Amino acid sequence: MDRGSNDPVVDRVIAAAAAEFERVGIRRAALGRIATAAGVGRATLYRRFPDKRALVDAVLQDRLASNLLQLQQLMAAIEDPAERLVEGFAETLERIRTDALVQKMLETEPETVLPMATIEGGPGIALVREFLAGQLGALDLPDDVDLDTAAEIAVRLVHSLLLTPDGLLARDREGARDLARRYLAPAMFGRTV
Repeated sequence: MDRGSNDPVVDRVIAAAAAEFERVGIRRAALGRIATAAGVGRATLYRRFPDKRALVDAVLQDRLASNLLQLQQLMAAIEDPAERLVEGFAETLERIRTDALVQKMLETEPETVLPMATIEGGPGIALVREFLAGQLGALDLPDDVDLDTAAEIAVRLVHSLLLTPDGLLARDREGARDLARRYLAPAMFGRTV
């Protein structure tokens, strides 16, 4: 999984925008403050990002790519296929629940986040599904497991827990591990782990 734009100006603007969004939310974020923090002029910012929505999309894509890269490294270090799935699931939920940008957006701008995560969320779900299907492909799964379907089930479960965190499932990291061991792994491995 690759990340970074190969354009240091874009990378600085994305980092400055992420910090601004975490601090004040998207709606209250000022492109002028972002440009100043990135050490560029407003015209330079607008040449690369024509509007705030383009910048928000770039920040979210960068955050997703960074998290997927770190998740890939974590999962690659775990030998046992079932434990790789369990830890990957628990780590994903933990990252989402503790991500300052995600939490700020959910707190201050649910009307912005909900369309992005629901009716406009297909491309993000597809990207994560493809990533996870690739990770599952490296595991010792039964031949009849449809990797794309198995990956989408896991992604949609995480997605649901993100959008509606209250409930009985996966309230903490150990709960996420238990959920993955008892229900998710059997769906993919055909056995409890």
